[in-house]
Amino acid sequence: MAAQPLVTGPVAEVLARVRDSVNQRVALARQQRRNFDSEQFGSHLAANVVPVLEAGVGNDLSHPEMDGLALALVEASLRLQEAGLLAGRADSDLLGRVWCQLLPAAAHLIAHEPEPAVPALLNAAMTLARQSRSIAEQWLEIMFPLCSQAENPDNLLDAGKVAAWRAGMACWRESALDTWAALPGPLRNAVLDLPPDTDVPDQAVLAELKNDPWRAPGQAQQKGLHLVHTVGGFRGFGGQFITPPKITVLNETLFAFDAEACFAIHADCFGAVLIRHGKEPPQGAKTKLGQFSLDAEGKVGSNGQIQDFPKLAGWTTAAASSHTLAVGHESSHKIRLIAMAETRP
Repeated sequence: MAAQPLVTGPVAEVLARVRDSVNQRVALARQQRRNFDSEQFGSHLAANVVPVLEAGVGNDLSHPEMDGLALALVEASLRLQEAGLLAGRADSDLLGRVWCQLLPAAAHLIAHEPEPAVPALLNAAMTLARQSRSIAEQWLEIMFPLCSQAENPDNLLDAGKVAAWRAGMACWRESALDTWAALPGPLRNAVLDLPPDTDVPDQAVLAELKNDPWRAPGQAQQKGLHLVHTVGGFRGFGGQFITPPKITVLNETLFAFDAEACFAIHADCFGAVLIRHGKEPPQGAKTKLGQFSLDAEGKVGSNGQIQDFPKLAGWTTAAASSHTLAVGHESSHKIRLIAMAETRP
């Protein structure tokens, strides 16, 4: 391994205690992988692992906690290098931000259960980034302040699930609501940026929130029709579709599909995502509009309200769930979503 900056003080003591275990793991990795890059790995340890350990030392963690944290960080690093995902220190890089910002901020928590917590946070960031870079970045911004409010690693990881929903993963709404309701009061309100005195929701409120995707916790009842999200795009520019998609619905789930792929449309007050469903929509999916009406000029009606949406004029494909109308045009790879919402997300 190339020479790295000298580590001194308590962190050096931690590294000395776990040196044999680390050397064994690195030696095994070298045996199993011909392309193991010792220089890259050493640079990563100095730039990304050491600062997390320094943060742990600053929180007066015990020797066993610090040793366990160090080994978990090394093990996670080896897995990332095997996957080709080991990054140098660069705050503009998503995983770099997890190493340089999130893990140090959470060191006092994850040291108590480092083996599940460290890979869980790294995997969460990568999973969200595969869906949407912007969702992953927003998730990180939500997570940073929560590190000082969580009481233990489980709290932090549960808050992370809710933060992912708030960042735009509408597909996780129902399970996130249950997780959110079970969080301790201050953390529960902080993760959704609610006033500190917001009461814990009862089962009736939770049921209402699950039934209405356009109602956010702490929000008043919805009041009007809005163009809430635009999803999709041409695959050649990073979107999902080769040709302009068609839209159907089955059992409250909207689907958008072209000749090669089908995606479920998940949308709510916090965001909208397209989740791969397969090559074609499920059997029985239809193009019904339900409680919505839509004319050729883009006038939408629902629950006694009518609103003009000029961007929908000339639409050629549409379908609706109970709460959301999805509209497309034969010349566009984009899908516009209309819903009864209090404000535009």
